[in-house]
Amino acid sequence: MGETTQISASKENLKYRMSVKGMAILALVLILPSLPILWITVNLKFWQHPVTLWGVATLIFIFPYVWFMTSLEISNEGMRLYRVNTMKWNEALSAETINLFGLKHLRVTRIKGMIWWIPLYLKGHQPIEVALKEKAPAGNPIRELFT
Repeated sequence: MGETTQISASKENLKYRMSVKGMAILALVLILPSLPILWITVNLKFWQHPVTLWGVATLIFIFPYVWFMTSLEISNEGMRLYRVNTMKWNEALSAETINLFGLKHLRVTRIKGMIWWIPLYLKGHQPIEVALKEKAPAGNPIRELFT
């Protein structure tokens, strides 16, 4: 009975979302460069200008959008990144881990299409590395990287 449960659990898609650490670093990367502009805006009373209001509104609404869109789904067939892009396991040519702004990414070169930068800091019920190792077929460069 335990084996049947484990087999059915391995067939389910694993979903990952943006972590708190990832959102904090994203906030710093987006907000720190704009602090001088915000200071000028407040001191010179430009905050009443419609362009400034659009800029502030953009900063406020970009965080929920990024949180919602930054997702990874791992299945036995392949992966879905950012709720839109899909890749079958056999499309991966090479894989390497890269640290970008303190956040780990998996850089996957594909047979056809753009290079994928998969964020490894997304959170799920198990580490992404473990899920990729379990779901990717034998001989896949992603699986070999984490073995």
